[in-house]
Amino acid sequence: MRTKYTPGDWFVADVSRKGAAVFSDAEQVVYCAAYDKDDIPGAIVPQRPISSEEAHANARLIAAAPDMLEALKLIQNQDLVLPADREIIKSAIAKAIGERSIFEYPNSN
Repeated sequence: MRTKYTPGDWFVADVSRKGAAVFSDAEQVVYCAAYDKDDIPGAIVPQRPISSEEAHANARLIAAAPDMLEALKLIQNQDLVLPADREIIKSAIAKAIGERSIFEYPNSN
């Protein structure tokens, strides 16, 4: 199955007090802003002002997402994965590839 997200290795660059950009090859994927910035195209703007450190951490997590998805796909059916963990892995994969809504709140059991 072909992915629908921007291909390539994702990495964080253009780090500043305003936030950090996530790139794939030479193309900007998204910008994680520390505060509301109308002048930055493709910015993920927080609901509240956040520190530049938190914006940078958000960018690093987003940049790692394609690698984490591939890692989860590799281990999901391994014999050493416990059944409960396998369900968490399958749920995360489904969320990443659009088979599960990202707008659902997790169960709080």
